[in-house]
Amino acid sequence: MKMMLLLFLSLLFALALANQEVVQVDQEVIISALKQFEGTKFVLPKDLVEKLNSKVENNDFRANGITAVVDDYVDKVLVYIRSAILRSGLDPAKLDDATLNLIPTGTIDLTSGWLQDMSTIARDGSTTVGYDSSTKIMSVYLPIKLNALLATYKYHTKVLLLSIKGDVNGKIEDLRINVKLSFDYTTYQASLDLFDITDSGRISLKFTGNDLVDWITNTMTSVVSLFLHPIIIRIVQSIVKGGLESTVDEINELLNSILHSSTAVEVLL
Repeated sequence: MKMMLLLFLSLLFALALANQEVVQVDQEVIISALKQFEGTKFVLPKDLVEKLNSKVENNDFRANGITAVVDDYVDKVLVYIRSAILRSGLDPAKLDDATLNLIPTGTIDLTSGWLQDMSTIARDGSTTVGYDSSTKIMSVYLPIKLNALLATYKYHTKVLLLSIKGDVNGKIEDLRINVKLSFDYTTYQASLDLFDITDSGRISLKFTGNDLVDWITNTMTSVVSLFLHPIIIRIVQSIVKGGLESTVDEINELLNSILHSSTAVEVLL
């Protein structure tokens, strides 16, 4: 999540440097923040500042030009985020074992469950940047999506005298999330204002194993879908929202260190 922190900070500084009239911000704070990056392993993207400056010079700040520049950088940062998810062991993620009751009778035991492809997170449409001059708050609206999450379990179903074992493979497609990050240029504090799963996606299941019959498969599909779908949504929310909240905390910690001390470099190392 360090790269998301740098993305947001870079955007704040670039917008402020690119257009003084749109964002009235203390230049000493910006200069101090820029200096904090010097000598660290993280490099503030000067190309972002240069591109934004070019747009402003051409009176293109309020047009689609700024969005295009920000989108391009967001896509680059999401590459790092996908790698971070893999490195942190969150893809695949372990799913808890469960025993579910079947209707009208029987049980299904789910074991050895895994959720994978969290690292397929991507931008879903254009990033929107807004600034309210009355409140001095800049907002970044970021739509993201997970194209296809895969869930797997070993199952053991017992219905009457039948005992069926096999694998169940689940897929959730087109899960969409709207995110809004804000920054108050009066208090120099960032916040996560919105994390909204606008589309929980479509789930499909496929069972493999011997002695499967249609009515048992249909019953298992219904019960497992109702169990699995909300669990996956909670995992996504925990990982993605939790990561964003941690990033906001790091942003505020860094900015506080810039304003009140000289220890900001330690935050990034």
